Amino acid sequence: MKLQILIPALVIVAAGCGSGSKAEEPLTNGESKPALTIALVFDEAGRGDKSFNDSAARGLDQVAEELKARTREIDSKSASDYKPNFESLVFDKPDLIIGVGVSMDSALHEAAKANPSQKFALIDMPSRADNVLGVTFKEEEGSFLAGLLAGMTTKSNRVGFVGGKNIPLIKKFEVGFRAGVLTANPNAVVTAKYTEDWSDIQKGKEAALSLYNTGADIVYHAAGRCGLGVINAAKEKGKLAIGVDSDQDHIEPGAVLTSMVKSVDKAVFEAARMVRDGTFKGRTLELGIKEGYIGLSEPKDYTKPLMPNGALEAVEEAKKMISDGALIVPKSEAELASFKPPRLASLQ
Repeated sequence: MKLQILIPALVIVAAGCGSGSKAEEPLTNGESKPALTIALVFDEAGRGDKSFNDSAARGLDQVAEELKARTREIDSKSASDYKPNFESLVFDKPDLIIGVGVSMDSALHEAAKANPSQKFALIDMPSRADNVLGVTFKEEEGSFLAGLLAGMTTKSNRVGFVGGKNIPLIKKFEVGFRAGVLTANPNAVVTAKYTEDWSDIQKGKEAALSLYNTGADIVYHAAGRCGLGVINAAKEKGKLAIGVDSDQDHIEPGAVLTSMVKSVDKAVFEAARMVRDGTFKGRTLELGIKEGYIGLSEPKDYTKPLMPNGALEAVEEAKKMISDGALIVPKSEAELASFKPPRLASLQ
């Protein structure tokens, strides 16, 4: 979850941009109508980040396998690639073009405005056009669960957060994490650092090392490919990291406490399914724990021993409270300032 896309009687091959394709079959999918064509533009981190973009890639792979669709993906080496990438895809007229990442908001909406008959989906930003499906997530909810677990697990009462860019989207991760730590452990101190980069693994490692070297024993990241450096630093220092977006527990078994999983793959698949089923329309979907798109990775034999007794019970209790609406997790610093930690029976 790659370089060719078919339009009637023609095969269009993408030039440049690092595209890839899976399709060599006939134009139709064995039925009377042409096969669905779905294209996706990655952000700067690209496929292989083991996090956000790889989750989108799994969704695209699922689209090809389960919907029997033709798929095309394009890498973006920098933000300057977004506009030409969308322009090249619009020329090919796929059934849906998906943009992955907050930083391509302007480029995608510009392309959508210029091409009102073309359907688009944008992951991580709301829709501002009738032909754009915007998909946003309640990252603060999953981050709260990660913070709750970190607050219960820390032995030094110092934990850290490494963000990619200091923007409202990533602040939701930080604020939710702080609220979770506060709920579990009012004595714990949270220190945040931002790399201002999504791709440089060394920057992520350096940020994490500075936190570990000043006493943190757990660091949560929301930094794309940079986060791989956080996990590397945890392994090197004998400390713990918390992964993000994809399940990253396996990257360094024993050095990753858990991962905050954000189901970008499911969102990509559902956007394509809506097009296939004729239910696509321009709107914004906000998805969280209740909708089944946000949570923590499944505990494993090598993660369970890292957690204190009762930790998983507390996570499940908080998860239910959030799903039921009994617990509203803050998503901004202003909301955090007035946040009153809930009383969890499993923490008493």
